[in-house]
Amino acid sequence: MNKMRCLEEPNVFEYGYVNNQHVSPSKTKNTMIGTLAGGVLAAAVVILLHLLDDSIKTPDDIERYLGLNTLASLPDQDESNQKEKKRKRRKRRRKGGTKKWKKSSLKK
Repeated sequence: MNKMRCLEEPNVFEYGYVNNQHVSPSKTKNTMIGTLAGGVLAAAVVILLHLLDDSIKTPDDIERYLGLNTLASLPDQDESNQKEKKRKRRKRRRKGGTKKWKKSSLKK
C-alpha cells in the first residue's frame, strides 16, 4: 500500500513508556494557587476602582477639584437615627402593623 502512495515508513524518534507512579492533580496545591490568585485579583480590582473613583465626597473635594467654596451641606443620617427607625418598624411588626384591610371587606 505504501508503494501505491509513494510514502516512506515513519521513523520512531522516541518510544513511550508507562509511568508506574500515581499521577493526579494536587488538590491542595491547586486550591492554594486559586485562593492566592483570587485574592490578588480582588485586591487589584479594589485598588483600580479606588483610583478611578472621581466622585466628590467631602466639601474639601469641592474646593480641591472645582475651586469653589462650599456654602452649605446637608448632614448625613446618623446611625442612631436609622437604628431608631428600625426599632419602631420592629415594634409595629410585633403589634401586627397597620391593617390596610378591614375584616368585613375580606368576608365578602
